[in-house]
Parts: sequence; C-alpha cells; structure tokens
Amino acid sequence: MVGEDSFYDLGGILRAGKRGYALVHEPSVLKMCNVQPMVTFVTCQIGIGVGIFNVCLGNDKEASKVLQQFAAYHHDLRSDAIVEMGADIEWRLASFGAPYMNIYGAYFKFPDDKVTKSPTCIYGHDYTVDFEGSCKNCRLFWICCNISHVL
Repeated sequence: MVGEDSFYDLGGILRAGKRGYALVHEPSVLKMCNVQPMVTFVTCQIGIGVGIFNVCLGNDKEASKVLQQFAAYHHDLRSDAIVEMGADIEWRLASFGAPYMNIYGAYFKFPDDKVTKSPTCIYGHDYTVDFEGSCKNCRLFWICCNISHVL
C-alpha cells in the first residue's frame, strides 16, 4: 500500500534491512507500485546525459538533435531542472570514481545552430560564487564543461 502513490515511498523499507529489501522486491508488491515517476525521471536523465556526453565527445550535430528532442518532451534547456540533472550526473560520475582528467577537453564542442546556441555571454560572468544561478543562458554550457572536466 505504501508504494501505490509512488515507488519512492518504498525507500525507507528498502533501507530497513534484509527483510524489508526482500519484501519490496516481492512480485506482488512490485505489481502494485506506481513506477511512473521513476520512468519519467530516468528518461529525463538519460536524455540530458546523452546530449552532454555528445558535447564532450565533439558530436555537436548529434548533441543538438538530442538536446532539441529533450527540450521538446521534458524541460527547457535554461530551466532549474537542467541544473539539478547536470549536478546529479556530475555527482554520480564522481561517486563512480571518474578520473577528473579532462580527457575529452580537446574534443568538446557545444552545438551552435538555430535551436541550441552557444551563449554569447559565456565568459562575461563571475562564476566564483554561484555560476548556475548567474545566467540562465550559460547553464547548460557550463554543466557540459564541468562534466567534460570530470571525464
């Protein structure tokens, strides 16, 4: 019954120990859970992640297509949600032991087309305090830069 609103509500039971973990993974429990929030969230993160990784690899045309599609179905590329997802991806990479070597720095290429443009104000801000909140035009660019440095 706890998971009928959202599977997220099962988190406390999962962490309660072996018995709670086994209970949550029972087929009868999983069939009753609402997994829609998970599907929506994961789809969003995968979409923005693929776009960012294409930027890091220098595939600007492919990155542009993915980011345009992401914006059409999920969030505006200048939104707070993008910052949250970018920070989450960066955190996950760090927690998985990403090397922070900027291996792909030479390949980095942000899309510059009609829909996904490189912001003209990229280097015109002081980002020492809170770069994400400074300029909504630069957010996605700097998220891509940060993730590129992690890889």
